[in-house]
Amino acid sequence: MSTIRQEKALNKMVEMYKKIKKYKEIIIIVLVILGFILFLPPKNNWTLISCKEKLNESECYTTGYTISGFKSLNQCITEGFDKFKEEGFECGNNCKENSGGLMVCEEICNSGGCTN
Repeated sequence: MSTIRQEKALNKMVEMYKKIKKYKEIIIIVLVILGFILFLPPKNNWTLISCKEKLNESECYTTGYTISGFKSLNQCITEGFDKFKEEGFECGNNCKENSGGLMVCEEICNSGGCTN
């Protein structure tokens, strides 16, 4: 009788090990996928920002209109020259409005160049 119990117990342990191994593989796959998603470089999302007042020839002191959704700096600059050549403009990459209402961008480009 004891050998039958031992055999059943051993079979249950083997089944549990197989389940744990299966979940372990799934967890590893999920973690690898999440790692790729989290560490992919952010997509470029350029925002055209018109100058209401200029600080100097190339920088905005206060901003006016914003137009988001440009996929490249070149598209943003082309649209800026078409719409805001006289007023001046800047193009910002991956911009977000902060709690104070200011536009914060990872990178700003204007006629003076680009800054991070």
